[in-house]
Amino acid sequence: MELIKPDFGVLFWFTIGLLVIILILRRFAWKPILQALEARERKIEEALKAADQAQKKIEQLKQEYEEMKLRMAEERNRMLEEARKLYEQKLEEAERRARERELEILNRARQEARRIYEETRARLIEESAAMAVKLAEKILRKELSYRDEAEKYVKEVLEELNYAQER
Repeated sequence: MELIKPDFGVLFWFTIGLLVIILILRRFAWKPILQALEARERKIEEALKAADQAQKKIEQLKQEYEEMKLRMAEERNRMLEEARKLYEQKLEEAERRARERELEILNRARQEARRIYEETRARLIEESAAMAVKLAEKILRKELSYRDEAEKYVKEVLEELNYAQER
């Protein structure tokens, strides 16, 4: 039973040993331990502040990114609109040039057709007159014996033909 009930001397020396250990620990160990704990606490606080600042910076960067994204979308839309307008202008210009070219070609074709018509008409008139003269000459040879009378008659016919053509 002596183990359960310690002797006063053992208890006394145990208490003194414990107090010496506590004093030694307090003098040499607790200050460094407390300083280490305080340093760790400061580092944790600094890390938390840095994390807060980083979080704020991330939020700011996200906001800047979104704003930039909106500006880029607006710029893209503006550029697309400008490109569409330029395309429409070029298309209208090409259509206008094509219409002008078409009118130019049509006018040339009309002029050429008119020229061909006039040339053909003149040739037909000449050929008709020549045929009429030959025909009249053949008819008149039979009917008129004198050349002077035939020439006079042909001139009269030609004058009548020219008067009819001018109408």
